[in-house]
Amino acid sequence: MFVMGDTSTNYMENTFTNNMEHYFTNYTENTFTYHMKNLFTNSMWNTKDTFLNYTENTSMNSAMQINASNILAANEDTRVDKDIRMDKSIE
Repeated sequence: MFVMGDTSTNYMENTFTNNMEHYFTNYTENTFTYHMKNLFTNSMWNTKDTFLNYTENTSMNSAMQINASNILAANEDTRVDKDIRMDKSIE
């Protein structure tokens, strides 16, 4: 009986401790890693998208403004008007 008691106690203790340790460790590690990875990845993608959209839109708008000011200026007779309009569009 003494041996049975020790055996069953050790088995219960070891099983419970191992299961709880592994479960807790795996759960916290996986959950933490998963969330952190997704958070970081998503924020990086968002940053990249924002940056690309910003640069693309900015450069496109600048190019369009410059082209528009050149087209308008090309229709004018005097060189002075063109220079004034170009200065205003750059500002």
